[in-house]
Amino acid sequence: MRSTPNDKRSGEIEAVLDEVTRRRLDGGDVEDSQIVARYPHLMPELAHRLKHVSGVVAAAEEVAREHRESSDADEAIGDDDTDVRSLSDS
Repeated sequence: MRSTPNDKRSGEIEAVLDEVTRRRLDGGDVEDSQIVARYPHLMPELAHRLKHVSGVVAAAEEVAREHRESSDADEAIGDDDTDVRSLSDS
């Protein structure tokens, strides 16, 4: 089966989005404007999809932050429980 120019373009957009997503989730500072400037031939579809990626990455970062805060709170509570048990054993 022959690939069409649209297939090639879609594949390139997907590859760019995958890389941007990976870098952002790893803490990299990748601005949409940098990507738009680097891949003008993929506009306007790439710019539109970058907005969605930004939303997904922001949501993932929020979940990770909430998880860290919850883990920190659990550790603090666990430490307090340990102190109470050790006092009651005395």
